[in-house]
Amino acid sequence: MTSSVSRSRQIIRPRGLRQLLNLSRTTLWHRVQRGDLPPPFKLGNGRAVGWYLADIEAWLEEHKQAVRRDR
Repeated sequence: MTSSVSRSRQIIRPRGLRQLLNLSRTTLWHRVQRGDLPPPFKLGNGRAVGWYLADIEAWLEEHKQAVRRDR
Protein backbone atom coordinates (compact mmCIF):
# COMPACT_ATOMS: atom_id res chain seq x y z
CA MET A 1 0.00 0.00 0.00
CA THR A 2 1.05 3.52 -0.58
CA SER A 3 1.45 5.89 2.32
CA SER A 4 -1.29 8.12 0.89
CA VAL A 5 -3.91 5.45 1.54
CA SER A 6 -5.44 5.94 4.96
CA ARG A 7 -5.21 2.95 7.28
CA SER A 8 -9.01 2.68 7.44
CA ARG A 9 -9.12 2.12 3.67
CA GLN A 10 -6.32 -0.45 3.38
CA ILE A 11 -7.54 -3.79 2.10
CA ILE A 12 -6.29 -7.14 3.26
CA ARG A 13 -6.78 -10.11 0.95
CA PRO A 14 -7.45 -13.68 2.10
CA ARG A 15 -3.81 -14.75 1.97
CA GLY A 16 -2.76 -11.80 4.12
CA LEU A 17 -5.58 -12.45 6.58
CA ARG A 18 -4.62 -16.12 6.80
CA GLN A 19 -1.05 -15.11 7.60
CA LEU A 20 -2.17 -12.51 10.14
CA LEU A 21 -4.41 -15.00 11.96
CA ASN A 22 -2.23 -18.05 11.31
CA LEU A 23 -5.12 -19.98 9.75
CA SER A 24 -5.35 -22.46 6.91
CA ARG A 25 -7.43 -21.53 3.87
CA THR A 26 -10.16 -23.97 4.87
CA THR A 27 -10.33 -22.73 8.46
CA LEU A 28 -10.51 -19.11 7.32
CA TRP A 29 -13.54 -19.77 5.12
CA HIS A 30 -15.22 -21.99 7.71
CA ARG A 31 -14.94 -19.18 10.24
CA VAL A 32 -16.37 -16.68 7.74
CA GLN A 33 -19.29 -19.05 7.02
CA ARG A 34 -19.98 -19.53 10.74
CA GLY A 35 -19.91 -15.78 11.29
CA ASP A 36 -16.82 -15.96 13.50
CA LEU A 37 -15.04 -13.52 11.18
CA PRO A 38 -16.40 -10.43 9.44
CA PRO A 39 -17.61 -11.18 5.90
CA PRO A 40 -15.38 -10.04 3.04
CA PHE A 41 -16.52 -7.74 0.26
CA LYS A 42 -16.06 -8.24 -3.46
CA LEU A 43 -13.31 -6.41 -5.28
CA GLY A 44 -14.33 -5.52 -8.80
CA ASN A 45 -16.46 -7.82 -10.93
CA GLY A 46 -14.55 -11.03 -10.33
CA ARG A 47 -14.14 -13.50 -7.52
CA ALA A 48 -11.55 -11.45 -5.65
CA VAL A 49 -12.51 -10.47 -2.11
CA GLY A 50 -10.96 -8.55 0.74
CA TRP A 51 -11.51 -6.93 4.11
CA TYR A 52 -10.73 -3.46 5.34
CA LEU A 53 -7.74 -3.77 7.63
CA ALA A 54 -9.37 -1.41 10.15
CA ASP A 55 -12.40 -3.75 10.37
CA ILE A 56 -10.15 -6.74 11.02
CA GLU A 57 -8.17 -4.84 13.66
CA ALA A 58 -11.44 -3.84 15.38
CA TRP A 59 -12.64 -7.45 15.26
CA LEU A 60 -9.34 -8.65 16.75
CA GLU A 61 -9.64 -6.14 19.60
CA GLU A 62 -13.23 -7.25 20.32
CA HIS A 63 -12.17 -10.89 20.20
CA LYS A 64 -9.26 -10.23 22.56
CA GLN A 65 -11.56 -8.49 25.06
CA ALA A 66 -14.11 -11.30 24.86
CA VAL A 67 -11.41 -13.86 25.64
CA ARG A 68 -10.33 -11.80 28.66
CA ARG A 69 -13.93 -11.62 29.94
CA ASP A 70 -14.33 -15.39 29.63
CA ARG A 71 -11.33 -16.09 31.85
